[in-house]
Amino acid sequence: PPVIRVYPESQAREPGVTASLRCHAEGIPSPQLSWLKNGIDIKTKLSKQLTLQANGSEVHISNVHFEDTGAYTCIAKNEAGVDEDISSLFVEDSARKTCMYCL
Repeated sequence: PPVIRVYPESQAREPGVTASLRCHAEGIPSPQLSWLKNGIDIKTKLSKQLTLQANGSEVHISNVHFEDTGAYTCIAKNEAGVDEDISSLFVEDSARKTCMYCL
């Protein structure tokens, strides 16, 4: 059955930069990969900003926005079974985060 690992498991990015999520899958036969964001298939959201690369094993989000924050689940399926793992993306403004400690 498939065995997968996503990396990074969690990352924080500032708005406007690029975020990349990768999923490494092994299994016989080779598993088919798919990605969900907060439980919804991201294939419906593909755009210039959100792309799948490397046979679907990588998600690249350019010019990230706050609404890109979420749990990105990589799912690997083959005839022998299914495995999944989650990579979390947090888009946050570092100036705002820093000022929370400016008390």
